[in-house]
Amino acid sequence: MGRGLKNPARLKTLSRLKNPLVLVVVASIGAGVPSVVVPGEWPWWGRALIATVVAALSGASGSYFGVALTRAENAAAAIEALHSALDPLIHHPQSPAGEEGSVFELLLPQSCPTPFWGRRGERDRLRAWCHEEAVPGLLVVDGPGGCGKTRLALRAAQEVVADGWVAGWLREGKAAGLVDAAAAVADARVLVLVDNADTRTDLASLLGALSHYQGRARLRVVLITRHGVELGQALQAHLPEQHALLVKNAPVMSLPPFGETSDLIRWYGEAVGAFASARATPAPPVSDTIAPVREGQTMAEVLTQAMVTVLRRAAPTGSPAPLDEVAGVLFEHEARWWRGTAALDRWAVGPVTDVLLARIIAALALFAPADEPEAIGALRRVPELADAPTERVTNLVRWAHSLYPPAAGAGVRIGPNLLADWFITTSLTRTEGDRHFARHLLNDPTEEQAARILTLLARAGEHHPPARLLFEQLLGGDPVRLARHAIYAALTTATNRGELDHTTATALAAADLDPDTTTRLLRLTPAYALPRCALTLTRRRLQGARATGTPLELADALTDLAAALERVGEHREQVLVTREAVGLRRGLADGTPARRFDLAEALGNLLVALNGAGEHREQLRVVQEAVDLYRELAAHDPELFHQAYIDNRATLRRLRPQQDDITFDL
Repeated sequence: MGRGLKNPARLKTLSRLKNPLVLVVVASIGAGVPSVVVPGEWPWWGRALIATVVAALSGASGSYFGVALTRAENAAAAIEALHSALDPLIHHPQSPAGEEGSVFELLLPQSCPTPFWGRRGERDRLRAWCHEEAVPGLLVVDGPGGCGKTRLALRAAQEVVADGWVAGWLREGKAAGLVDAAAAVADARVLVLVDNADTRTDLASLLGALSHYQGRARLRVVLITRHGVELGQALQAHLPEQHALLVKNAPVMSLPPFGETSDLIRWYGEAVGAFASARATPAPPVSDTIAPVREGQTMAEVLTQAMVTVLRRAAPTGSPAPLDEVAGVLFEHEARWWRGTAALDRWAVGPVTDVLLARIIAALALFAPADEPEAIGALRRVPELADAPTERVTNLVRWAHSLYPPAAGAGVRIGPNLLADWFITTSLTRTEGDRHFARHLLNDPTEEQAARILTLLARAGEHHPPARLLFEQLLGGDPVRLARHAIYAALTTATNRGELDHTTATALAAADLDPDTTTRLLRLTPAYALPRCALTLTRRRLQGARATGTPLELADALTDLAAALERVGEHREQVLVTREAVGLRRGLADGTPARRFDLAEALGNLLVALNGAGEHREQLRVVQEAVDLYRELAAHDPELFHQAYIDNRATLRRLRPQQDDITFDL
């Protein structure tokens, strides 16, 4: 972390200096000055005058000393608050006794032994953004999974720390405290990194605190995610407008995969050497011209291929292995490590199987418990541990945490997301026993747990399709309670959004949603992004309008449903719904002339629906009625309705070229 966070003991020292006894001593020293420096032969009144002045100055100096200490103490307390809200940029976990240790530690950005390759332009841009004053304090870094977002942000943070910045990873749940602490530190420069921003449950709290930030310290926050635009859409739908503006106005730095094939071959060879050296094993031979890489691969894919080469201790082939094969090799190694460490007497975990150990790691990685009691609760969801003695479950938690020390409040991270997501997905879907385990694990989570898990599964589904089944299973268990979290999760993804839209819409259609819940969910659902969800919710709103609504409310609900049907291409039903809306609008217009414009708009909607359904014969009748109606409206208000009249008349001529010219002088 930054230099200012390295000396928390300073706060205790300042507190001791503020002790009243210290202040008295300071004043007493000043008060004793006259007897030392004033000659004894001076008149008594001269000595008294000097003593009075010096005593006053001594009291003032003691008071000033106390004020200065208070200010210094407050500044030190603010630095300490920053320290408690941020994790260090680099974490060096102590691996427990075991044969070889984890391979995933070497693949994580914070401990990867390979050089940092390329991205000079992006690094310069990040540093420039940190130092410029007239820029938004929030930046989004996005790109495909494994493309190097986290490592880029880490490298830039290390560079600004060398310039005197305070920098670190934001701890879960510490957003408000961080912003308050930054506001209390005058003239500091603070860079905050938020990894996996899409799965953070405290993102709304962070943005809320940032929207009110007025401190003198330069505070910069980097959100790291796969899909920056999509995350912005999700947040805007779920945040107050003032907070959402932060995301909307934030610049987005997108990182595509980079490097030509020759670059990837060279980097692959260097990674093989670096991993072999880190593991104290001979490096397999590699070629300068052939490697299991291809242009367009992410850096994580190149590095994992290199690690597999080191573990197999064999010369590589010329084509990359599939992700399932690569992940299988790496986790096979991890499983041996788990087995070896769990057998150590010091953990006292009792008899365990490879399956149980894998389920323990999967549960902790999925739920990301903030502390030991929460971790114990997560393991109680594992069927084999549901009724196990508390001491044994506690020991298993401590064993797992010794392998993968959790970041503060962020749970266990076993490796790069691409691999961790594969492990979680396969551990819960591969066999019938795994699926039974999944039913226990995903049963009745808290809302905060469900919010994180749904977003993680949405991300995992981009590379591992079975994760979508887990998403469906979790949401289907309580769709009314979890619908808003599923909508948010679906909005955060891009390549997976269509499937999740369909899955969530299906769950909503089967749920017993009351009118208030339906209205709230509709407000959270951008129709352009999740058209199937919007359609399902609009249908449910129409049901309520048919049951209790006025004719006007029913007509409005039908109009909304017609628009939702058009977005998904359901033109036949769109025609039926729009015809019903026109009938209602016509009845309302007969009794209230002011409603005639609503009827004209409904006729326009019907014209669009008929065109989409290919029913051209009825279009002529509808557009003729619209022309007649707009002629009447334009006669009363030419400024508002003349153009609409002209447009509809042009449509009529296009549909029936032989139509006689219609003259109307406005």
